[in-house]
Amino acid sequence: MERVFHQREDWFEVGIVPQIRRRTTIGILLIALCIAAWLYLRSWVLLAIVALVVTERIFEFAHIPKTKQIISSMNIRVTENGLAFRA
Repeated sequence: MERVFHQREDWFEVGIVPQIRRRTTIGILLIALCIAAWLYLRSWVLLAIVALVVTERIFEFAHIPKTKQIISSMNIRVTENGLAFRA
């Protein structure tokens, strides 16, 4: 298993990028819904939700290089109980 993990160069594109795209799509839909509701209700709570979603998305995109570094530095070992990860 350790050899398979180290030989696989596309782990980020196959494993993490689809999750980022899905969360970004959901975030965009939530922002659009909150802005549409804000135009009708004029509530500051909806704008706060938009600000939180935008902040969360920026935070995730800013930490992509760190995520790549952490995952690539891990060692995986197969044991009787499952997989063992070591950083």
